[in-house]
Amino acid sequence: MVVPFTNFDPISLAIFSIFYGLDWVATGPATFALTNEIFGRRDTPVVVSWIFAAHQVGGALAAFGAGAVRSFAGSYLLAFLASGIACLAAALLVLRVTPRAALVAAPAAE
Repeated sequence: MVVPFTNFDPISLAIFSIFYGLDWVATGPATFALTNEIFGRRDTPVVVSWIFAAHQVGGALAAFGAGAVRSFAGSYLLAFLASGIACLAAALLVLRVTPRAALVAAPAAE
C-alpha cells in the first residue's frame, strides 16, 4: 500500500523489490508446512499445486483488473489500495485456519 505514494524512483522501487522478494520467498515454505499440517503428507502435493495454480490465476486477474482500473480512473491508486485491502482480509482469514490435530481431537457432535 506504500508503493503508490512513492516517487517510483529507482531507490524506492529497489527497496520495494527487496522486501517483496524476501516476503515471497519466505511464504513458500510456510505455505507448504501449513498445508502439510492441515491436509496431511499424502494430499499436500496436490493441494499445494492447486494453491499455486489459483495464485497464478489470481495474479492474472489482478493484473487485468489493475489495467482496467488504470484505463477507467487514469491511475493505479485504486488498484493498489484494493490489493492492500485484499491482503489484509487474507491475513485475517488465516486466523480461521484450524490445525488437523485440533480437528481430530474435537469430540464428535451427536
